[in-house]
Amino acid sequence: MLATSVGARCPALTQHLRAHFCAACCYVTPHYVRRPAGATDDAWREAMGYQRRARGFEPKEQYYNRMAGYLTLWAALLQAEAVPIYDERTEQMRMEPHANPAGAAEAWRWLARLANQKAQRITPTLLLAFLKPSAHMLARRYPRQTEKLLRFLATDYLLSVESLLAASSGASGAEERAALAVLSSWLKETREALRCGRLKPPADAVEMPDFLIPDDTREAGEGGGW
Repeated sequence: MLATSVGARCPALTQHLRAHFCAACCYVTPHYVRRPAGATDDAWREAMGYQRRARGFEPKEQYYNRMAGYLTLWAALLQAEAVPIYDERTEQMRMEPHANPAGAAEAWRWLARLANQKAQRITPTLLLAFLKPSAHMLARRYPRQTEKLLRFLATDYLLSVESLLAASSGASGAEERAALAVLSSWLKETREALRCGRLKPPADAVEMPDFLIPDDTREAGEGGGW
């Protein structure tokens, strides 16, 4: 809400934020970093954005969680359609409609670009992170197309991911298989809610926290301070 509120007054902020997100997470574009011929494992991990640690690189699970965090935050920014405004007359915060300069169009482009690329092992994690904050907004803006896209993801696209992960054996693909199971369940529930007209925003998207008015302590500082 803070980023959306400031962005409403300074539209360039959203583009600057996007640039920072893309620099930190290649999947905000979205872009899968291909392994160049002859590249070492370390060079490839570094190109994908793995963070170096004292003994090598961060674990894959931590990398996946961090990338999902960037996408969740970016998707939350795209779905915002209201900004908090401070009303000096009532001394209260209120939400006002806001034409998000990125918004639904940017979110739809992201999904279209990802769906038109060959799925990778991290794909279920990325899709779930992006769709959970933004699916309700997309369904409201593009109801028929969103239903078609979710159906495609839940059928043909997930089959391609399953085929990809089938080549993994043992614990090496545990994170990906778990993410795939969660995504499959979420898509099933979301499509059912969409058909019944019960697809609602996540609680965090509609429950604005209380903004407490700071105490006026100016007089307390007179005559020697506290």
